[in-house]
Amino acid sequence: MSQSGGVEETFRTVHEFLTRLSCALDADAMDDLIETELGFTHYKALLILSRHGNALSVNELADELHLSLAAAGRAVDKLVGLSMVSRREDEHDRRIKRVSLAEGGEKAVALSIRRREDSVRDVIAKLPSDLRADLNSALLPILAGDYLSTPMCSDDVRTGSATQGSAAATSAAAR
Repeated sequence: MSQSGGVEETFRTVHEFLTRLSCALDADAMDDLIETELGFTHYKALLILSRHGNALSVNELADELHLSLAAAGRAVDKLVGLSMVSRREDEHDRRIKRVSLAEGGEKAVALSIRRREDSVRDVIAKLPSDLRADLNSALLPILAGDYLSTPMCSDDVRTGSATQGSAAATSAAAR
């Protein structure tokens, strides 16, 4: 394979890498869902709430989940029942219900992030040390630049200092 660095050739290489990485990680992600007895919608709702770091209205959550208000409300009901989210009235408009992560939801998201990170570490550990060094050297200037900036990625995620309140990286990886 030539090392010309053309867009299409690089695309094919990156696509193949991400596809294989995703396949290596998908089984672990599914195990997380099965262990929590949550459906994908519930899991995604937790990740969205974590990424935002503040309370969302059920309407806003429905929009982000691409669900009807009724379906999002049912998902929230289940998560409230599992003590993973808390629901309260909006301070200014009692008709609006706000939803935020409860301690149980924070723990579930943190566990999922840790497991995902451990899975990625396991994949990286399988690489020979020279390839690990090359991969690291190739990625550092990309990450140092502003090439991957998107509205969904906060500065915390881009700088690698993500907290429990910022699961954008895990959310993206779970897709």
